Amino acid sequence: AINSFFSLVVIFAVYPQSVRAQEFNMNSMPPPEMSMEYSLGPLKEGGKLAVSITIPGKWHVNANEVTDEFLKPSSIEAKAAGIEFGEPVWPAPIKEYNEALELEILTFRGTFTVMLPVKAVDGDYDSVGTEVTFHYQACDNSICLAPTSKTIRLNGQLGDAGNSAG
Repeated sequence: AINSFFSLVVIFAVYPQSVRAQEFNMNSMPPPEMSMEYSLGPLKEGGKLAVSITIPGKWHVNANEVTDEFLKPSSIEAKAAGIEFGEPVWPAPIKEYNEALELEILTFRGTFTVMLPVKAVDGDYDSVGTEVTFHYQACDNSICLAPTSKTIRLNGQLGDAGNSAG
C-alpha cells in the first residue's frame, strides 16, 4: 500500500511539470514573413532596398531602439556583391505599456517596412545575390522568446525582386 501511495505521489508530482513544458513549447512564434524589393530603375547610389516584414498575430518584436537593457533590439543587415548599403531607416515604433514587464516598451507589430539606402554600386555588382538578415526578439503580453534571426535571399530571377525564398 505504501508503494502505491508513493507511485501516486510521483505521478502527480511529475505530471504538472510535463504539462508546463508542453505549454511553454506552444508559445513559439512562427518566423516572420519577409520580402525585399529594390527601387525601380537602374541600381545606383541613392537607390533603396525595401524589406517588408510581417509579424504574426498576437506577437510583436522589439523595435530597433529599446527602453531597457535586457530587451534585445531588432536589427537588419543586407549583403550583395558590389553593393554597399547605408544605415537602415526604420518606421516609427509603437509605444505601449507592458504589464508583465511593468514598463513602457517600443515595438513593431503586423507589417512594417525597413528601407536600406544604396550607398555605392560597383560596376560588377550582383543584386540577384542579395541576402537580408533580420535579427529580432519576439514577445507577446506574457513572455519574451530568445533572440533569433531570419535570412532571405532573392530567388535569382531578374526583374522579379519582390519574390524571395525563406
